[in-house]
Amino acid sequence: MKRRIARLLLKATRWTPIGPAPDLDKCVLLSAPHTTNWDLPALLLATWSQGANANWLGKHQLFADR
Repeated sequence: MKRRIARLLLKATRWTPIGPAPDLDKCVLLSAPHTTNWDLPALLLATWSQGANANWLGKHQLFADR
């Protein structure tokens, strides 16, 4: 279900993942150049649309108490 929703959202935003997910047990994907706050959602949608599981890392300002 998550894969189907991710594909629909990518299609609605005109993003197209190219190629299959790597056939590896583990790998590192980078999302750059970080020009907007949409880098993480775009990376997660692309990952989920390929049926892969993703963990991510954010810098401390993302989690700071306000």
